[in-house]
Amino acid sequence: QPEAIVNLRDHDVSGDGRTNDTRAVSSLLTTIGSSPARLIFPPGFPTLLNTVSFPVNVTLDFSAGGALKAATGQRITILGRIVGTTQQIFYNALPGQGTIDFTGGYALRAVYPEWWGASPGASAAINTPALQAAEYAAFGTNRTNGSGLARYNRELQLCGMYDINDELQFYHVIGFRITGCGGKFSSGLRQTAANKRILDGQNIAYGVFEQLKFETTASQNVALVDLDNDHTHGVDLSPQNITFRDVTFVGNGVGQIGVLIAKHGGDAKGDNIRC
Repeated sequence: QPEAIVNLRDHDVSGDGRTNDTRAVSSLLTTIGSSPARLIFPPGFPTLLNTVSFPVNVTLDFSAGGALKAATGQRITILGRIVGTTQQIFYNALPGQGTIDFTGGYALRAVYPEWWGASPGASAAINTPALQAAEYAAFGTNRTNGSGLARYNRELQLCGMYDINDELQFYHVIGFRITGCGGKFSSGLRQTAANKRILDGQNIAYGVFEQLKFETTASQNVALVDLDNDHTHGVDLSPQNITFRDVTFVGNGVGQIGVLIAKHGGDAKGDNIRC
């Protein structure tokens, strides 16, 4: 069937960032049913929603400058495609706010931290929670190996150098790919806070980091990337079968560099970490 083009403004969706449009959007999705449709989100302000699920047959088009705003404590599930540039399209969707969830869908190829407001030109205070939200969206928050949910992982793409000022938590990340789309010297993560790792990796396995740079500009007494199982995050795979392909580590004369593997020893494992 041809894809129907649907402008939300034509279906009682206010899209003013204040009015909760869940009822109007839910009614529209019921009308669409299983037919292919492309929803055009109006520019200006984000569309505020409570918990709602956009099915696989519905494409969300933000190319006109529209966006979604998750109500605090609510979950917006997106199973279909997303059309839009690397602009911010999700608001109030950082850790502790609302949630954007791609679990259950296969339509997306990649996830971009810009969707949550991160940018190579933004401050570390803005980038850090946005990057954490992007990591949660790409790899989930508790996709243990036994859950089988790793099949919903999407590639996380970093298209530039992002300053951060805290550690990014990679917990129970099984089967992943994180790629720099600007090359290994101009895509990656830069720690600006003293004595902070870039990645705190617990129970992370079967994945690839490629074409990235991990860098610090602040004095460090910790490694930039830490792959471990300290047994405080539940039972899952210990670090194993992880590849760093064309990855650069930069200490700038003030920090430790490289990867720290299985510092808790024993069954923290560190099996087949390839650089």
